[in-house]
Amino acid sequence: MANILIIDDDEMILRVVSRILTLDQHHVTTANKFSDDLMKQLASFDLILLDIMMPEMDGFEIIRVVRDETSAPIIFLTSKKQEEDLVYGLGLGADDYMKKPFSPEELKARIQSHLRREQRTTKTFLSKGNYRFLFRRLSCIFLVVNQEG
Repeated sequence: MANILIIDDDEMILRVVSRILTLDQHHVTTANKFSDDLMKQLASFDLILLDIMMPEMDGFEIIRVVRDETSAPIIFLTSKKQEEDLVYGLGLGADDYMKKPFSPEELKARIQSHLRREQRTTKTFLSKGNYRFLFRRLSCIFLVVNQEG
């Protein structure tokens, strides 16, 4: 299914969420902090689950660093329950925000929703002179446009 990264300083959360997602046939990578190695691997992840309250670099700082490097959905999983934290996190570029504790079924449903949205075909066109390129997720279609006049 999907390649999912989980970053949380709580080892129990990492084990439980990893188990839930592995049973759902996802490939899961876990980390208890953000690293340069993870930064190099960002393009390989289809979705990121991210805690906010971590000691060295919190989730808000992490999303500031990674948001321009990946278009993968980022879901905050956090104990922070204040509305201003939710609004701030979404404003930084998070795609969703789940408060701990959460149910495994809701987590799986939200993940599936984001992955489904990412799989929708998007069309992007680039035109240059008589040439028009149609880009899709994993392909490019080259069109020659006959312009009269």
